[in-house]
Amino acid sequence: MEWTDGVEEKSDSFTVTLHDADNRLAVPKKGAKIELAAGYNGALQKVGTYSIDEAEISGPPDQLTVSGSAAPFVDASGKSATARKSQSWEDTTLGEISQSIASKLGVTAAIDSALASITITNAQQVDESDTNFLLRLVRRYGGFLKFTQGKMVVAEEGSGTGTGGTSLTATLTKQQCTSWRVSSGGKAEGLKKVKVRFHDYETGESKNVEADIAKSKSAGQFSDTDWLSLDENTFTPSTVASNEEEAEAIAKTTAKRIARGTRSFELTLPGRLDIVAGGKVNLTGFREGVNGEWLVKNVRHRIDSGGWSMSVSGEGA
Repeated sequence: MEWTDGVEEKSDSFTVTLHDADNRLAVPKKGAKIELAAGYNGALQKVGTYSIDEAEISGPPDQLTVSGSAAPFVDASGKSATARKSQSWEDTTLGEISQSIASKLGVTAAIDSALASITITNAQQVDESDTNFLLRLVRRYGGFLKFTQGKMVVAEEGSGTGTGGTSLTATLTKQQCTSWRVSSGGKAEGLKKVKVRFHDYETGESKNVEADIAKSKSAGQFSDTDWLSLDENTFTPSTVASNEEEAEAIAKTTAKRIARGTRSFELTLPGRLDIVAGGKVNLTGFREGVNGEWLVKNVRHRIDSGGWSMSVSGEGA
């Protein structure tokens, strides 16, 4: 059995292979729900609820393999959840848009209060699914979207907390890890600022908003004007914002992502469920440059004849 937990664009997924020597296992239909649990010595904890996407029977030996994802395949009306739509969202909030889409999908929404209150003057959904549109919108304002435990979660990137403000930080010592690796640098190392273009409809001119990457590491200590930078080594996203407010959001969010992404980590260790994507791990007993908090972006679990193991990867918190 394998399952993934992430905060990037792919939905959490699972694959389970079951021995079926006597052919008594029924082949589940696409869209059927399955709940997974894991633990030790019979003490099981719920992993999550998933929708089955594919079922395969094979042999020898006779076995049944099912796979799927945490994102729904059909909406509340029974139609495809990935159907492309076009819609204009005006004078609303990110929370109201999220609630509306969750309702269409037939799931409960859990939305970070700070993200929910963001005003959306105008957002265009053009020939894209509700989920893809919301993912794009949430990422623009520094959040992530994921489906877990039957809920649609919209939370802030890098906070290491749940939507209710509860801490999602787990502590790990060197002795608890099977292997570990930390790296720094990469293509983003020399970047100093982010520049985002937008069109000023009042003047008819194209303008820029800039964000300082170094200051974004502790953004809460600076005012909006401190984000403006005229340094060299600039990253300019291909996105052209529709207004100055949107450009500022994209610039700040991108600067934060670049700042975090200059340091990355990978761990392998025996399986446990308190390390989750979107949370943090506090590493202790390693060495300088490794000890401290790290943001978890992806977790992969595997249970086989060798036991339960997991791999964890992420970036600087």
